[in-house]
Amino acid sequence: QYQALIDQSDKGPVKQRLYDVIDTNQDSHLTSDEIRAAHSKPWQAQALGQLITRHESEWFWNQTKWDELDVLMEHTPVDPNAVWVEEKKRIQKLCWWEGVAEKVGLNGSGRAWHLQSTALIAKYQQSSCNCELSVEKFKSVFGDRRIFSAYNMPKDGDAFNGSIGRFVDLINSAFKSYGFASCLHKAHFLAQCYHESDHFNTMVEYADGLDYDLATHPATVCSAYGVNSRACRRHRQIMAEGNTVVGDGPKYKGRGLIQITWKSAYKAFSDYSGVDCVGDPDAVARNMELAISASLWFWTVFKGESLNKKIDRYYQELSSQSGLSEAQKDDEVVRRVTKIVNGGRRGLEARQQLFRVIKGNVR
Repeated sequence: QYQALIDQSDKGPVKQRLYDVIDTNQDSHLTSDEIRAAHSKPWQAQALGQLITRHESEWFWNQTKWDELDVLMEHTPVDPNAVWVEEKKRIQKLCWWEGVAEKVGLNGSGRAWHLQSTALIAKYQQSSCNCELSVEKFKSVFGDRRIFSAYNMPKDGDAFNGSIGRFVDLINSAFKSYGFASCLHKAHFLAQCYHESDHFNTMVEYADGLDYDLATHPATVCSAYGVNSRACRRHRQIMAEGNTVVGDGPKYKGRGLIQITWKSAYKAFSDYSGVDCVGDPDAVARNMELAISASLWFWTVFKGESLNKKIDRYYQELSSQSGLSEAQKDDEVVRRVTKIVNGGRRGLEARQQLFRVIKGNVR
């Protein structure tokens, strides 16, 4: 008797689509781990957070629906189930919808729009921040030219010799997917990407990658040069990062706007994105959308704590120190972010100067 009502709810297109996305093992049961995994991916979390659906409120008393369960509860007028009768009375008392609907303008049928309030508020907050990158802003900061046209770029994808317009569209979309609501966060990200990609000329590390390879740093270097030598430390790093086969160094050298390096990083991004970048690492440089996503993944996920959260904390720490100008705070935050992205201070002054220019334009 009640199966028709259950089917009407369970087999609707919205619920079916949610299960397709979240129920990874397709057992028709959502676990907390599956829900957590779905929310860990920015593009899925954004879509789930912005979902708005119309459904009967749980606070609306619908006698017919509850009576449908009488058979299941072994209740009939001839042979009543007293516990079930009292339970329905208790539930009815909890349902307040009919008592206030007319007074406050609610739909008398009990059907209401259900939404995620924090995501809705965040959407309006983001719309007030007019710092989307535009083609005009890009050209004023980075120049009017073809991008990613270096000799070492893969020639068989849409990234090579790419257009500014497409890059701007993709990165604005990716900023939204990865939760970049602050103009400051975008400025820091773009400053680092510009330097790491040789001024948006390449998405592939210029070096041959042999420094990440067992052919250059085999196990024998530890006995030859000592366990504390740079060569032995590099050998241990190579093994720890998954470059365990000769040739893995060149294969898994840096790619992307912020160049992800090592087989372990490609494996982690493959697991995150669902794209096999271990089998085809050049995809991270060949496909512009994937290259942008990989770099934002590095920024927000790969390092454990999002760099945006670190940036906010750095500014908070520096604001507590008296006597520092805004420019000095900016320079210090760029220095700290550069250490995380690059591992040192390479090109620090250029990154700091570029950040100032971007901050002044992307706002």
